[in-house]
Amino acid sequence: MATRNRGTLIGVTLDSILSQITPECEIVIVDGASTDSTPRVVQCIAEQHRCVRYFRQETNGGLDQDFDQAIRFAHGTYCWLMPDDDIVLPGAIAKILSTLREGNSVILINVECRDGWTGEVLSSSDLEIDSDKVFPSDQLSELFKISYGLVNYLGSVVISRSLWLQRERLRYYNTEFVHVGVIFQEALPGGAYVIATPLIATRVGNHQWMARSLEVWVRKWPELVRSLPLSEAAKDKALSLANVFVTPAHLSFLRAIGSYSLEIYRRYLLGLNIGWMRRTILVLIAISPRAVLNAILLAYFSCQRGPSHAHARAILRRSQSCFWPWRINVADMSAGMSLTLRPTPSCEAGRHEQSRA
Repeated sequence: MATRNRGTLIGVTLDSILSQITPECEIVIVDGASTDSTPRVVQCIAEQHRCVRYFRQETNGGLDQDFDQAIRFAHGTYCWLMPDDDIVLPGAIAKILSTLREGNSVILINVECRDGWTGEVLSSSDLEIDSDKVFPSDQLSELFKISYGLVNYLGSVVISRSLWLQRERLRYYNTEFVHVGVIFQEALPGGAYVIATPLIATRVGNHQWMARSLEVWVRKWPELVRSLPLSEAAKDKALSLANVFVTPAHLSFLRAIGSYSLEIYRRYLLGLNIGWMRRTILVLIAISPRAVLNAILLAYFSCQRGPSHAHARAILRRSQSCFWPWRINVADMSAGMSLTLRPTPSCEAGRHEQSRA
């Protein structure tokens, strides 16, 4: 994992891994200079489990750099890029270890979304296949077209460590999607295997990058996608993610959770080629009372049914809490975590006591 200031969350994530880990696995954690309880939590767990290797850095390198560093520290043949706040579902590691025997360069794993507080399952990802599928090395664009909504999530990726280290990485630092650049910069020699069954659950409402979502999706994601050697059809489909983020409906939602303001409008949307009427609407949303919008949208989504509405309700409710992550420091950025798969010294399998963490 690359992690930063996730002391209240990382213990549950590690617990979900350690409860099913095998002697073939190790957990490598790079801490980007956390200032909260993260070092104490992780060191406590590492003392109990020899398979946990913890590296605390003096400065925060950022998401992409710290994941790259975690993979360089790793010993495994493959690395599962693991967020520091999500849950590995039962049987996931056994399934992945079995799939690795096929020799693919990359495995992409479906994801489900859960309410970060209640644990309620809200939805699964937008993966456009119903069963596992293999993509040969010459089908890079086809792989991207069916998985672009999934692959931007770090926890969906298991990758050959040697392939990662052989490929260009520095050019993708500070994109927030270094893994996408590594995977799709050229054909995958061993192809890719896509697992349609969700094996990891993301806890909605804990994402530290939400405060910078417009920067990530309107600027960084489009720049990355356009740089990749993919078909125009694949790129156009992936760029639709950016278009969603600049609709009045979505900007109203971002305003309601405190992630959109007049300053953010000026920084990321002022230069867009849009008409004066739409521009006026975006400005009015940016100066609208956040609490009023939150109440209106929460009332609306509470009357609706469906996974997307449940997802929205969970985020709106969480944003009302004093523990809303980006109220503490909206510029803060968590890094990731790398779960590496290889023969290692025996690691005690079993759950650590959450109270100890």
